[in-house]
Amino acid sequence: MALRYFNNMIKKRCIAFVISDFMSVGYEDAIKVASKKHDLAAIRVFDPREAEMPNVGLVRFVDAETGEASLLDSSQPNVRRDYHLWWKQAQGQTSELLNKCGIDHATFRTDLPYVQPLINLFKKRERKR
Repeated sequence: MALRYFNNMIKKRCIAFVISDFMSVGYEDAIKVASKKHDLAAIRVFDPREAEMPNVGLVRFVDAETGEASLLDSSQPNVRRDYHLWWKQAQGQTSELLNKCGIDHATFRTDLPYVQPLINLFKKRERKR
């Protein structure tokens, strides 16, 4: 994982930007360590289509950690609702972690210009100084 590598390789305090969708698991400890050693800023990138499961019938999902595959019927409204609720919860947990670690962060949508969120991030960082 890039954060673990970063923590092991960069010994002097620095400013670093973490650009990720933050959807993988297992980065939490590494980001906590990095935030104590360095001045981190996080940029979360997401496609708004990730927030909603389309109604396309059976969808095969594979757990990235275990490799276990499962089928979900996306034509069922409760399946799509549960997916959306899971996605929102995951986003909230990421924001909570970044806030708890004192990491300035911004969210960039792939369907919108990134300039204003980037300006807002730098303004937030400037006010803290």
